[in-house]
Amino acid sequence: HDKKLPLVAAATGAVVREVGHGDSVPAVAFNHDGSLVATGSADKKLRIVAAASGAVVREVEHGGFVVAVAFNHDGSLVATGCRDHNLRLVTTELWQYYKVGHGGGVLAVAFNHDGSLVATGGDDMKVRLVEAASGAVIHDVEHGDWVRAVAFNHDGSLVATGGDDMKVRLVEAAS
Repeated sequence: HDKKLPLVAAATGAVVREVGHGDSVPAVAFNHDGSLVATGSADKKLRIVAAASGAVVREVEHGGFVVAVAFNHDGSLVATGCRDHNLRLVTTELWQYYKVGHGGGVLAVAFNHDGSLVATGGDDMKVRLVEAASGAVIHDVEHGDWVRAVAFNHDGSLVATGGDDMKVRLVEAAS
């Protein structure tokens, strides 16, 4: 466990650079143009890394293990799921964030295509749909067990969820 994030060339499989972290790195996501990589770590940090150089652009401290990360469509927001029971929405212009509470650790995050909604899944056995602009929870859906995966379809009308109850659910995202 060397606690490094390798950036690998897809065409060749060669490692082109590695970025160190203070602990394990369970979450990574590229922004839309591939210039930045968001990382989440057990060291309780979100890191934004320049893909071309491997330089750390920004670190944002969290209150717990960061287990999920996602950029919105234009790269202006990063959503993080954290074991401290919070979704954080971090602006990439000012690096400020606001928190949206969850009943347990937030294990999965995803933006819809236009970036207006964020889906979360957690160990509180819930899927939440949150307005990205305000942080308002618009849907709170019970799941049978921990929710470990969430994804929007392309038009944003459905969220697919997966979890420890061995079921995939399709949830309507309409507000």
